[in-house]
Amino acid sequence: MSSAYSGPYKSRLFNFLVNNYQQFTDACDRTWRNIRYATSTATQILLYPIYLILQNTP
Repeated sequence: MSSAYSGPYKSRLFNFLVNNYQQFTDACDRTWRNIRYATSTATQILLYPIYLILQNTP
């Protein structure tokens, strides 16, 4: 009986935990990037009218 080597560990439990932890951290990273992008875009949209007012004042 030959076992297929499918990860950094021989234990299927450790491989399962490592894979799930990696997927969790990847999802957290994606979420954080999306939050930073949304915050940046919203800030620019909210500040643009102020920028226009300041540009048109003598």
